[in-house]
Amino acid sequence: MLRVIHLSAGYGALRAVDGVSVSARAGEVVALLGANGAGKSTLLRAIAGLLRPWDGRVLVGGRNLAGWPAHRIAAAGLSLVPEGRGLFPGMSVRDNLRLGGFARRGSARELEERIDEMAGVFPALAERWDIPAAHLSGGQQQMLALARALVARPRVLLLDEPSTGLAPLVAGEILARIRRLKADGLAVILAEQNTRAALQAADRAYVLATGRVIFDGTVAELRASEAIARAYLGSE
Repeated sequence: MLRVIHLSAGYGALRAVDGVSVSARAGEVVALLGANGAGKSTLLRAIAGLLRPWDGRVLVGGRNLAGWPAHRIAAAGLSLVPEGRGLFPGMSVRDNLRLGGFARRGSARELEERIDEMAGVFPALAERWDIPAAHLSGGQQQMLALARALVARPRVLLLDEPSTGLAPLVAGEILARIRRLKADGLAVILAEQNTRAALQAADRAYVLATGRVIFDGTVAELRASEAIARAYLGSE
């Protein structure tokens, strides 16, 4: 569903991502791991069109989207939930969801139907439809950011540090929700500092260091790699 081939990107003269190749199949969660500054967020931003790649390809369903503006990439079926959530704090929960739905073409009725579907997926939000996003708890805001991305019915979902700032119990609930997305056939790239939690949700993993992939394999293979496991899983 998603193939990123030899992608490079950066800021000014700084090459933050250097020839990275990653992929995710439909119904698969792929963890993207690495320390702060490894290039995880830059890679996701370049894939989603928020940062123009220097070179490389971004294939969604076989079509190269590299260099497209972000709104066209979103319309092609790729959604990003950014670090920090990117919500409109003064707008209601429902209006935040409406904005997410504008990425995909359709009638106003179809958009409202998709929003109503989110009430069943995230019942905690349905009780707060008319409340400004700023008045939600951290966990509810993360649920809203995820629901806003799903309203567009993406084929590929990119998640940048979804557990940041959340209590462990709430973070676990968010990651459990992400695991359930596999049943819907989404291809998910999950960038996370919480390595253990990410690996509980993931089928495969990539590890980035200084903008390059230093590990690519299954979760079991990562745990079996002593050097990688020691660096990212501590004593485990």
